[in-house]
Amino acid sequence: MKFVKSIVLLLMCAVLLWGRSFTVLEFRELQSDFKAQTDPELDMDMNYCSVLRVESTRAVEISLKEKTYRTEKIGPGKFYFYFSSREKSLTLQSHNYEPLTIEAPDRGFKPGIVYFLRLDTRDDVDVSIRVNPQNANIRIDGELWAQSTGKLTPGNHALEITLEGYEPIHETLQIENRAAVFNYTMTPKTSVPETPPPATPSAPPSESVSAVKAYDFSFDVLSCNRIPDGNVMIKIRITNLSLDDRELAIHRNTRFYDDQGREFGSPVRTIGNKEATYHTVLQHRMISQVPTLLTLTFNDVPQSSKSISLLELVTQEWILPFRGLPIK
Repeated sequence: MKFVKSIVLLLMCAVLLWGRSFTVLEFRELQSDFKAQTDPELDMDMNYCSVLRVESTRAVEISLKEKTYRTEKIGPGKFYFYFSSREKSLTLQSHNYEPLTIEAPDRGFKPGIVYFLRLDTRDDVDVSIRVNPQNANIRIDGELWAQSTGKLTPGNHALEITLEGYEPIHETLQIENRAAVFNYTMTPKTSVPETPPPATPSAPPSESVSAVKAYDFSFDVLSCNRIPDGNVMIKIRITNLSLDDRELAIHRNTRFYDDQGREFGSPVRTIGNKEATYHTVLQHRMISQVPTLLTLTFNDVPQSSKSISLLELVTQEWILPFRGLPIK
């Protein structure tokens, strides 16, 4: 009996230890990448190494369980691993994630060849449900949310918003592996009053276009405007909410997709009195509780782009999305 209890406790510990996992989106030989040939490495048998290029949708640190002869980090969640072509399988490891094992192709790994592995991660993400009026009742998958911000696992979730005197809202939330903000405005139920109700002054417009709190920072999108020469300028006010000063590094991979699905990247980034161009990382010390302005300038955005469907702010540690930003 004690043996059975010990096994159960070990299984529970394993679930608590990992609780997160990787999902393989793509695994193939990458013929267009000549990294293994132009920058080769030899294994202990003096044979050319094979190379595994790993890209994760979340910026996590990844390593191989097997012996690696060289590891290169080329971006957030992106790595090159040099390993012996004699390996029959590769096991990827990351803190708090269940190890993932990839079997070699049918004919084994080829020396001097790059293999591409694209991963998705499954773990809880920050989700904000912003409702007007603010005292509405929010239920997700039948559970009442006491606050408008919480955590959900990626996938589909049933949302219900109710408030006496207003039409209920029923919707399916599609949660991806990144923080998300959803905005809703409830519609009053139609009624025929005996006398017209007094006019209610409208609330003053919010100072920001979109606001997100994540990773102990607040991000307020102040404007998204078209400027001369076909450029779009986005201004974001960033505040460090923690008690300590922190470094923030804005990566050149920051990009957006417009309302027609077109991608625009490599913006000129300005924060405080610092500016970074296309091929550098913009690093700045964020003083606790002091708002600091970040400006992103994207070049060559056509007039046909009317709004931003998705803006991804990429740092050295994480990717923060903003959705539904009109270009004015």
